[in-house]
Amino acid sequence: AGITLCDCIGNPLKTRPLVAFVMLREPQDLDAEALSSYVAKTWPGLKFYEHSRTEDGLVSFEGDGTELAAVSRIDVPFPVSELEYPCATALSWAEACEELGKTKAHLIITVFGKGDALDDHLRASMLVQAAMNLTDAAGVYWSTADSVWSREDFQTATETMSREEFFLPLWVGLKSRRDWMRLGGAL
Repeated sequence: AGITLCDCIGNPLKTRPLVAFVMLREPQDLDAEALSSYVAKTWPGLKFYEHSRTEDGLVSFEGDGTELAAVSRIDVPFPVSELEYPCATALSWAEACEELGKTKAHLIITVFGKGDALDDHLRASMLVQAAMNLTDAAGVYWSTADSVWSREDFQTATETMSREEFFLPLWVGLKSRRDWMRLGGAL
């Protein structure tokens, strides 16, 4: 039968939201129209949300009634102490803690899916990339994978993604054995 995407990223994602934090160098406003336009231009073949709105600083998206997403801005830095492990195990970003420690605000991107783990992850990735490209973002913390990615690496990994081709390490939190052992893990 083989391994499916749900086996890799966990079936519990069918009932819990995906949450990513886009780290901003300075607080910046976003609106639904700009995010939707960016997504439509960048991934014309991928399904996105049908309705969007901006209200009181919260950007929200709706699909068929079971598909929801929200982007909210928090005008304080994300607690860098919470990023110690993901920064130490970042696969390609040695300066992660230093760069993320300089940020002054963050966006919380939440996707409440309909149960199709791949669609949910693609939509979350689209929103993260759009938000990073419409702001002065340093990087992203993908909470379900407990990993951080620089703006440039996330952009490269997602610019040509589709249902057939995607960069799974963004979503599953791969760590190297060397880093795991160095941090006191046991394999």
